Amino acid sequence: MLLYKQRCFIQKTYIVLVNQALIQTKQTSLEGFYTSLALPVTTCYKFSTLSSLQQSMSDSEDPPPLRDKLKRSSNGTLLSSFVTIAVCFSLLSMIACQDDVQSTSGVKVIRITGIPDDNPTEMARHYQPVVNLLKKTLKTHVVYIPVTDYGAAVHALLSKKVDFAWLGGLSYVQARRQGNVIPLVSRDIDKKFRSVIIVNKNKHIKGIHDLKGKKFAFGAKSSTSGHLMPRYFLTTKFRRNVVKEFAGPPLFSGAHDATVALVQSGKVDAGALNFQTWKRLKKEQPTSVDQVEVLAKTPPYVNYVWTTRTDVPEDITQMFVKTFITLSPKNKEHKKILDLMGAQKYMYSGSKEFDQIERIGKIIKLIR
Repeated sequence: MLLYKQRCFIQKTYIVLVNQALIQTKQTSLEGFYTSLALPVTTCYKFSTLSSLQQSMSDSEDPPPLRDKLKRSSNGTLLSSFVTIAVCFSLLSMIACQDDVQSTSGVKVIRITGIPDDNPTEMARHYQPVVNLLKKTLKTHVVYIPVTDYGAAVHALLSKKVDFAWLGGLSYVQARRQGNVIPLVSRDIDKKFRSVIIVNKNKHIKGIHDLKGKKFAFGAKSSTSGHLMPRYFLTTKFRRNVVKEFAGPPLFSGAHDATVALVQSGKVDAGALNFQTWKRLKKEQPTSVDQVEVLAKTPPYVNYVWTTRTDVPEDITQMFVKTFITLSPKNKEHKKILDLMGAQKYMYSGSKEFDQIERIGKIIKLIR
């Protein structure tokens, strides 16, 4: 029980500090925060002391402005936040790696995660009701484990750091090519998912042909709806040469909401993201998208899916699936979850549904 409470405390501390760091660095995604420090997101695990982080900074031959700013900081608030975040991640990693974690009743703690396709606050808001419901249906402790990037979500599942992972289509394909995984359930909207191409209203872009010579942003490089599928359809359906026609290589924002922020600010002229995030931002934060409009929508494709490994106990997997399949908008608690996820219901998923994603991944050379 003590270990479980420690984990919850660490997770809450992590979320708070991440938001503080994002605000101070004016970043819109965690991946962007680490990128702004010129540190690979996976290196956060190894910085357990202030000196180790400072040493990493001093080792760089060409430190970026933000890194210099951190060195010159008089109060060290931002640097301390980053170090504390790193410590939290290290502790979470060590706890999650213990495959035999037990509750006081002898029942294993179930760990879930998801690809970080939104900002940390939004991710926490989405997963907490899911965690609460799963605790009831699985009759055991359930913990949400945040990860830094898409690859980390796949790795966490395959290395048994988590038991269930909410993956995008491309992430699922990458997981099934590396290990024994099973697709379980998807939302109804995931069967015919779409991406949108957005533009800044002041850039005078009236059609797809006007994207030539413009600055463009995708989300995370491994994102199905923020990169793979919109890039594929830009090339095929819309006949745009993404590499040659844009003003320089496309930027990768790291998350859907971060792409919108780049277009809204005018730092890029256009971008691609999933339609669900676009709808949410228009509804909940209209002023954050008042300089942005949709230029085009992609054809539908299959996307997100809850995934597990074949070695997770079958009874746990069956109850996990039942929890989502039986969600009903008539139930108040269920409706809250469905509304957060933008769905009316969950449906069973099969591996063959993602064969198209794998073929396109090979075409775009995100899968080799």
